Amino acid sequence: MVQIVQVVAFDTVIVFLLLILPSIIFVAGSSSFTSTEQVEALLNWKSTLVTQTASSFLPSWKRDFGAVSPCNWSGITCSNKGSVIVGLNLTGLGLQGTLLGFNFSCFANLVSLVLSNNKLFGFIPPQISNLISLIHLDLSQNELSGFIPEEIGSLSSLTTLALYTNKLNVNQVVAVFVFFFVGFFFEYIFVSGGSLFTSTHTQQDEQVEALLNWKSTLVSQTSSLLPSWKRENSTTTSVLNPCKWSGITCNDEESVVELNMTGLGLQGTLDGFNFSCFTNFVSLDLSSNKFSGFIPQQIGNISKLTHLDFSQNEFSGFIPEEIGRLSSLTTLALYTNKLNGSIPTSLYDLRNLTKLLLFGNRLT
Repeated sequence: MVQIVQVVAFDTVIVFLLLILPSIIFVAGSSSFTSTEQVEALLNWKSTLVTQTASSFLPSWKRDFGAVSPCNWSGITCSNKGSVIVGLNLTGLGLQGTLLGFNFSCFANLVSLVLSNNKLFGFIPPQISNLISLIHLDLSQNELSGFIPEEIGSLSSLTTLALYTNKLNVNQVVAVFVFFFVGFFFEYIFVSGGSLFTSTHTQQDEQVEALLNWKSTLVSQTSSLLPSWKRENSTTTSVLNPCKWSGITCNDEESVVELNMTGLGLQGTLDGFNFSCFTNFVSLDLSSNKFSGFIPQQIGNISKLTHLDFSQNEFSGFIPEEIGRLSSLTTLALYTNKLNGSIPTSLYDLRNLTKLLLFGNRLT
């Protein structure tokens, strides 16, 4: 059941439902767009953006990088069956721009879209309804304005809608539409600043969702995958305490400060990990697994990190320059992976670094 704390007057809801029920038809199509078309759509949208962080952003998003498939690009997750894009996570990259140049119709198989913690502005396009498979939508912590498009109500598979900390005007009629035709299947609706919904989420709520969403993208070589990482039963959506989960250590405020997943035979990428939810991390250890793909640039947002160990995995691509922003880092272990390129000069700025282990890669 959706977690909300305020609802409009009951008679208003009834009148509204009686007016619109006869005319509602949801039609879902199937995606026929090729990988080439998706590549062009992503590159066209990238060309409309700028970034507040590194001088270059999304460096893997280019035509001559590795295979033709965009599945090799940072922030992108594809299905296990091929080159079908199912996830896009660009959280915390300091991106500036709008969504007007994003061709939503090319991504009908997308199940997760996370653009949180950037500087995106302008309206949320009604074409977002073309993402007919979408389950998780997070556009929070941006500068989006205007009204929430009623077309979001046609995203019948949606379980999480996070729009908090924007400049949106919450249209009461649209909000009722979203709540009654999608909300009964929601686990969370986060809409801050409107008259209909009042968000009650906490940092711990966000961390729970972030961890469970990431777990859903992983597989394990062992018999079970993080069995303690779950809700108490299939019907509850009550807030859980991740501090009780295996591999997690919390501080006195019950915020996650350490994550140790070493040697669990985990397979997957970090593209689905929402680093912006874990600003209190001091230790992140994913060593001795089968993680692959790129090390996301967003890792540079974990400013309190002192210990980072991604050793003995299958990470590829470049070491992100953004690691050089982790001024508290004392240990950086990336050995025995498939990393290439040059060692970032930004690492020389890590004055507290006492242990740097990079051997067993293809670095120059």
